Order: sequence, then structure tokens, then C-alpha cells
Amino acid sequence: ANRTAWAGDATRDADESLEIFHRLGDAFGTTEALSARGEAHERRGAHREAAADYRAAIEHAERLGARAQVAVLRARLGNLLMEAGEAERGERMLRDVIASQDGVHNEALPAARLFLSCWLGLTDRTAEAREQLRLLREEVTIAHFIVFDTIILCQKAWLDALDEHTEEALTGARAAMRLASDPLSEAVTPHMRSVVLTVAALALARADGGSRAADAARCLGAADALLPPGHVPSGVER
Repeated sequence: ANRTAWAGDATRDADESLEIFHRLGDAFGTTEALSARGEAHERRGAHREAAADYRAAIEHAERLGARAQVAVLRARLGNLLMEAGEAERGERMLRDVIASQDGVHNEALPAARLFLSCWLGLTDRTAEAREQLRLLREEVTIAHFIVFDTIILCQKAWLDALDEHTEEALTGARAAMRLASDPLSEAVTPHMRSVVLTVAALALARADGGSRAADAARCLGAADALLPPGHVPSGVER
């Protein structure tokens, strides 16, 4: 549920599951346990350990012929590599995942497009970042799920803020905040309200020649107060 404070428990649970699945010779269970442990490591910012688990999970999934699972894991690994400083390699992996999913709709495609859009925004390629979001909306029905819809609205508002489209960014941030306050969104993505407020702060800081800097500072203060305990921010959040 994206809670860093629970990552230690999640890692221990994954370790126990991995031992059981190894003992039973359950290849699929082993893949899932490695993936879960990698996600727990990633949530704590332990990039090297997470990458090792994702790679091992990919190897198991490939042996099983589970192509959809391989694509999902490669999308996660690509994003992780960019977070860990291997930007070119990570971006290439995400683009490969997107290209390999042509005509196939599964969990890998929205994840890869969203991760890539974030990276494109961070590297001043906002036009292509917007195109990735547009394609995501067109291709994936999960985009109408409230949690995912919140993330997409926030992402678009962030891109508007980067391009200094202040009013569009603030309008999008308000819409995203309403969805982020939904009980399901709060349960699945407890850090999302903080992210939305940070986006609003970015838009306000750039508005009207800096005259709304005090409002931006208040948004940042509120964003910090709403963060879950021990939250490790992603590159976009930083």
C-alpha cells in the first residue's frame, strides 16, 4: 500500500514466502515472492537490492513463459534503474516494454507509460510526456479506476506546472486532490495528497512573478505534514 513504515514487515513476509516456495518447488510462487520483496526494498530506497530481486523474478517468469509478468517486472525494473541513476538504460527498457505490448492490454503498459512520462517530464521533454499520458488514457481501461485516475490527473497538473500553465495546473491539482481524498485512494496511495500539494506549490511558486510564493510555501508545509511516516520520495516527488 505504498507505506514505507510497513516495508520491513513486507520484506520479512516475502523472505518467509520465498523460503516456502523454494522448498515446494513452486516457480510461480517464487516469482511473486521475489517481486514482492523487490517492491518492499524499492519502497525503502534500497535500489540495489530491489534491482537484484526484480532481475531474479524476471528470470523465473521467463522460464515459466509468463510474458505478461515479465513485461510488468521489466517496467518496474526500468523505473528503478532511472531512480538509481541508470537513466539511459532504464528509459530504453521502458520503451522496449511499450513496444512489446503493441495490441496487448495488461498491467505492464500503463505502468511503463506512466513511468516514462514521469521521466520525460523530469528531463524537460514535456510534449512527449503529455503524449504518453494521452496514449495511456486511450489504451487502458484501468485509467478510469479512481486511484489511477488520481495519479494521471496529478501527472498532467505537474506537466502543466513545468510548462508554466499555472491556472491549468491548479485546476488539475484541485481535481486530483478531490480524488486523492477518496478513502480508497488514501488506502492505496497514502502519499498522494502530499504529492498533489507539492505540484500546486510548484505552480504557485512560478505564478505572477513570484507573488504567490507564500501560498506555495503553505502548500509545501501541508504536503510535508501529510506524508506517511518514513516515506521515501521518488525522483518526481523530490
